[in-house]
Amino acid sequence: LSEGVEEVASVLALAARPRQSEYFSLGREG
Repeated sequence: LSEGVEEVASVLALAARPRQSEYFSLGREG
Protein backbone atom coordinates (compact mmCIF):
# COMPACT_ATOMS: atom_id res chain seq x y z
CA LEU A 1 0.00 0.00 0.00
CA SER A 2 2.88 2.36 0.73
CA GLU A 3 3.79 2.29 -2.96
CA GLY A 4 0.28 3.34 -3.98
CA VAL A 5 0.25 6.08 -1.37
CA GLU A 6 3.56 7.41 -2.66
CA GLU A 7 2.22 7.43 -6.21
CA VAL A 8 -0.91 9.32 -5.15
CA ALA A 9 1.23 11.78 -3.20
CA SER A 10 3.46 12.41 -6.21
CA VAL A 11 0.45 12.85 -8.47
CA LEU A 12 -0.99 15.43 -6.08
CA ALA A 13 2.38 17.16 -5.82
CA LEU A 14 2.63 17.29 -9.61
CA ALA A 15 -0.89 18.70 -9.91
CA ALA A 16 0.10 21.39 -7.41
CA ARG A 17 3.40 22.02 -9.22
CA PRO A 18 2.91 21.77 -13.00
CA ARG A 19 6.45 23.07 -13.40
CA GLN A 20 7.98 19.94 -11.85
CA SER A 21 5.41 17.75 -13.61
CA GLU A 22 7.55 17.72 -16.75
CA TYR A 23 10.76 17.03 -14.84
CA PHE A 24 9.11 14.26 -12.83
CA SER A 25 7.63 12.72 -15.97
CA LEU A 26 11.07 12.59 -17.59
CA GLY A 27 12.65 11.12 -14.45
CA ARG A 28 9.92 8.50 -14.23
CA GLU A 29 10.41 7.39 -17.82
CA GLY A 30 14.20 7.45 -17.58
